[in-house]
Amino acid sequence: MLGMYGAVGALNGGLIVAQLVAASVAVIFLDDLLDKGYGLHGASAISLLAATNTCEKVVWQAFSPLTVDTGRGPEFEGIALAAIHHAVLRPAMFAATLLRRHLPNCWPPASSSSPPSSSKASA
Repeated sequence: MLGMYGAVGALNGGLIVAQLVAASVAVIFLDDLLDKGYGLHGASAISLLAATNTCEKVVWQAFSPLTVDTGRGPEFEGIALAAIHHAVLRPAMFAATLLRRHLPNCWPPASSSSPPSSSKASA
């Protein structure tokens, strides 16, 4: 068997399949628990699992410590670490870091947040 990183032996292939089966069983178990009421009431189990996945992605994109070699030198993948790193060590690149196109940037969270409404309820 040939994988993305080279040859995968029979034992490793079996372990990969076992891991996928175990993860699927865990998701089905959690879904069943939440459907039966052992969790937040009034929330769909699949919706909660999808929200968990989205939150994990957002946190990873914000705080990922991995470095990526770009044409301008190595940069942190996470926007929070990259912004702090460039603010301290490379201030000239700080603005470019906030709006970078090839890695996570701060534009999606800024564009999805809206200011609080100032409308007052009329009496």
